[in-house]
Amino acid sequence: MPITRTMAWFGRRTALALSLALAACSQPVPPPEISGELRVGARNSPATYYVASNGERAGFEHDLIKAFSQSQNWSLEWTEKSRPEALFELLDRHHIHLAAATLPRTVVKDRHLIAGPVLFETPVHIVYRARDRRPRSMKDLSDRKLALIIGSGHTPILMRQKRKHPALSWAALENVWPEELLAQLQAGKYDAVVINGMDFDPMRNVYPGLAVAFDIGDTQKIVWALPPRSSQTMRNALARFVEQAHKDGTIKRIHERYFGHIRRLDRSDILGILQRRPQRLPALRQHFQEAQTLTGIDWRLLAAIGY
Repeated sequence: MPITRTMAWFGRRTALALSLALAACSQPVPPPEISGELRVGARNSPATYYVASNGERAGFEHDLIKAFSQSQNWSLEWTEKSRPEALFELLDRHHIHLAAATLPRTVVKDRHLIAGPVLFETPVHIVYRARDRRPRSMKDLSDRKLALIIGSGHTPILMRQKRKHPALSWAALENVWPEELLAQLQAGKYDAVVINGMDFDPMRNVYPGLAVAFDIGDTQKIVWALPPRSSQTMRNALARFVEQAHKDGTIKRIHERYFGHIRRLDRSDILGILQRRPQRLPALRQHFQEAQTLTGIDWRLLAAIGY
């Protein structure tokens, strides 16, 4: 009997602890101006957020968010999600203060979330395999396998094009990141894909066999997404920060750090770097990383320019 009572008592305590833990997980996070901590949800991508080879976090949106948190004297807590919808769920439940994932403003508003100030604008590309015949217009895509991502903001663009080209059709992929879309194009599953420039540019060195055929529609305005009832104090602070970052060149400098090399390297350069990287880079990496400390320029960009 004592053993039975002990087990029952232990079971009740365990259930209580579990319920309290679950309740804590479901509680909205307090505003950063109260907690002193900015909680950010992000996807792992070259344009947004990743862990570099030296173990440190990096990425265009990462560096910009870090600058914002430092301007407010807030600490940073990152949550990485592998699927787009998971990020939106964190926002809906107020478990994070903002989400960064190269999000178009139209997509954020369609999800009934709050769109932060515009960080930058990016074109919308039709990307194809460079070894194939290049499509010159949407008409050329009428008999090819085209794909896009649901929730990317690209469906309305193609719907307008379909009115001009009724034979146009496409596959709509759900809950995938742009990197996965490019991988399927490279593998031959599709003949072309719709993707914005901010997502494609950092992947050019990964997929040197892919190229831009042409651009369609207007540029997309990229923003951070905030919860429906986010703190007005934080929203005001974010608006002031982004406005100042545009004025003083902070956004431009960070963009140059991660994407400046794209304008300076052509496809043959990228292929050459990829072929020689295993032999030449290990011995020189430390020197490039030291140069990054001195200049503030990403060491990978310095290595590419050095090549």
